[in-house]
Amino acid sequence: MRKITSYGKELLIMAVIFLIEVSAIIRANFYYNDDLGRNIEGYTGNAFDSRYVADWVSIIVGGNKHNTDVSPLTQILACIFLAAAVVAVVYVFTKGRDFTVLHYVCGTLIMSPYFLSNMSYKYDSVFMAMSVFAAVLPFVFWVRDSKVLFYLSSVICLLVMCMTYQASSGIYPMMALMMAFLSWNRGEKSFKESALFLLKCAGVYLVTLAFFALFLMKPIEEGYINTDVFSAGDFIGGVISNYKEFYLTVVGDFMKNWNILAFLLVVLLGVLFVVKSSRNKFVSAGMFVILLALMLLVVFGVYPAFSLTLILPRSMYGFSFFLMVCGFAILTFDGILPWGGKAAILVLSWCLFAFSFTYGNALAQQMKYVDFRVQEVIDDLADLDVMMTDDEKRMVVEGDIGFCPAIENYTYDYVLIKKLVPVYFQGGTHDWSSAYFYRYFKLPNIKRVYTLDDAGEFETVQESAYHEILVNKDNDIIIKLK
Repeated sequence: MRKITSYGKELLIMAVIFLIEVSAIIRANFYYNDDLGRNIEGYTGNAFDSRYVADWVSIIVGGNKHNTDVSPLTQILACIFLAAAVVAVVYVFTKGRDFTVLHYVCGTLIMSPYFLSNMSYKYDSVFMAMSVFAAVLPFVFWVRDSKVLFYLSSVICLLVMCMTYQASSGIYPMMALMMAFLSWNRGEKSFKESALFLLKCAGVYLVTLAFFALFLMKPIEEGYINTDVFSAGDFIGGVISNYKEFYLTVVGDFMKNWNILAFLLVVLLGVLFVVKSSRNKFVSAGMFVILLALMLLVVFGVYPAFSLTLILPRSMYGFSFFLMVCGFAILTFDGILPWGGKAAILVLSWCLFAFSFTYGNALAQQMKYVDFRVQEVIDDLADLDVMMTDDEKRMVVEGDIGFCPAIENYTYDYVLIKKLVPVYFQGGTHDWSSAYFYRYFKLPNIKRVYTLDDAGEFETVQESAYHEILVNKDNDIIIKLK
């Protein structure tokens, strides 16, 4: 068995592959949602979500408490953390043997499609990737049969995961489940040993998360997620509803061929799990169904238990990790039979790898369109008399510029692109809906508001093919986007 420290070459190769995969995102130079605020104000702001380690990482990477744009350094470091996570997982699955080409190929599944959203963040990507690495690191000690180090590192790494990005909370239990069931299936561990291992992992996991929730987690009173769990009476129905929404979202986000390949990947793993089993075949089939059910329950970590949960691409990469570990499990089997599964890994990985470039280039095209539409409005505003006064002027944006023509013309299969790519010039109360327009062009004496219902009669002072500008006697301004 090789030492984990001897995998430097594999780590470098995997990091370079990930860096190539996100090269179009880096080239787009896109300030992704929260990046807009961090770039202007320099705040870290992660402690609001109890991500204390994330704030420390931001300060260390930037070399200052004032958060500045040091990209692509953050995204390069994120690729390294993600590569280290893949190397650790392969080390666990192969028990310290050498990488094959298919290990590198299968490792790319963690990135696309959902983690591409996380990699888009110039500021946050590094600690988001760090949370994935923290969730898998303890299993390196499990392979080395260092039980004390395994459970001690589990506590530490789970706390690090909670204090960096909690969307990785499903990764640790998925790893524990797959390792326990594979060990039983190969005859390496008895049912009792595997069950006891899972119970201990579950205990460590639940106690650590409970400690975090009780003593370290700050309640989020307002925002996009509510960390309160369902009440006892609503718990079962609420959790079932959340799971239904999560998985319907996955199926809807995935292209048809992705869904087919993902389904084929899981089915072929099931076939191998039964046919190659050292146990009774019927019992093995039942055990695989249990394994699959349990893994699908923990894929999204603790999020399904929240009364107002987060169902967005950046919080759903647990499903990508699920596909990756299923692929790695297939690669543990020898002979001719696994080649069907290997083909599914190869084709699915390539489809998602190619999608990464489509997405990165879509970001660049959309930002070019946003800049054009914003500049059109700025140019017209600059000529208005109302903008020459020193009085504070209330301004509201109505309407929506939508997507650039290239993205607008994508087929329905690319529904995920339209979820991943933000529209930065539109009405509404979302923080980032028009923050780029308001905060990046030094609009003089302008106050952003969301409604002017009682502001009196408005008169059109400027109109073009793209927008209309209206002003009233109080110098309130409405920008209607077409």
